[in-house]
Amino acid sequence: MRGSPENLAVLRNLLAERFPSAASRSAGMLATEVAAIDEIADGGLPAGALTEIVSAQPSSGGQLLILRLLERTRLDRGRAALVDGLDAFDPDSHEATLLEHLVWARCHTCEEALHAADILAHDANLALLLLDVRGFEAADLRRVPSTTWYRLQRAIARSDTVMVVLTTWPLVGSATLRFTLAQGFHLDQLDELQAELGRNLPAEIQRRRLIPQGERRSA
Repeated sequence: MRGSPENLAVLRNLLAERFPSAASRSAGMLATEVAAIDEIADGGLPAGALTEIVSAQPSSGGQLLILRLLERTRLDRGRAALVDGLDAFDPDSHEATLLEHLVWARCHTCEEALHAADILAHDANLALLLLDVRGFEAADLRRVPSTTWYRLQRAIARSDTVMVVLTTWPLVGSATLRFTLAQGFHLDQLDELQAELGRNLPAEIQRRRLIPQGERRSA
């Protein structure tokens, strides 16, 4: 079901209150400090573009990557938003100070998540926009028109926002970069991995293409 006007109004008001003015940022990238990603992506995820992270197996490190990106944007004094497709994010498992810069959009349907992402993609205040659609039924995601992803790309291209879509299989046709987290971990391994995420999270590049000059602009 499409998000209700009341819920969308609340989201817009929250953005206006938390992010009252757009800070000017140079077009660039967001370093993940995950070596396997940053080395291939020339230092980090590109602003003004979509990056797709495919978690091919359960517990393959997708949540750890979200944590790393939130830590990075917090350190950079940037602003972030997470569109949580199936309301699976657990804020209690993170330090409160790590989430002070975060808008958390809790969704329950695929259509609701994409509608929230569309609103947030037009907000030039954000340094990072995360869209997590892992866990949705394949049939729901296959019904998403390809034009939806290209519309999100066009919206992001007008800003210096880094947008990351987390999926369970390759889905986003407009993605400039696509990485696969193919290795599954046990819980005890994930605890160990978190402390040394930059060195140990394996990621394989599946797509890399240039961003057309006409799709970028400075903030």
